[in-house]
Amino acid sequence: MTGLLNETVVEREIQETTTKCFEKFKYELLASIKEATEDEELLTRAQVTKRILKCSPNTADKYYLNDPTFPFVYQGEEKRYPKKLVTQWIAQKASRGGMKYFG
Repeated sequence: MTGLLNETVVEREIQETTTKCFEKFKYELLASIKEATEDEELLTRAQVTKRILKCSPNTADKYYLNDPTFPFVYQGEEKRYPKKLVTQWIAQKASRGGMKYFG
């Protein structure tokens, strides 16, 4: 029982520390994202699928767009995909052997 309690305490401490760190750096992170995408071409789902991923929309959803690390920003209520960040994401995934499919 003591081991389980200690694991729970440790997990809670990790979560609290993570939250504090995120709160501390979120404005810097948001500013960095804004700067990186300010003059960036923002693509729609159809554009990023056709022009960059070169695959069907279903394949794009399955292998890329639903990946939580795939870069996007909201423009109003719609997702937009910064062209530069998308190409960087693809290069990083490919260099680590993490690409499941690339059309």
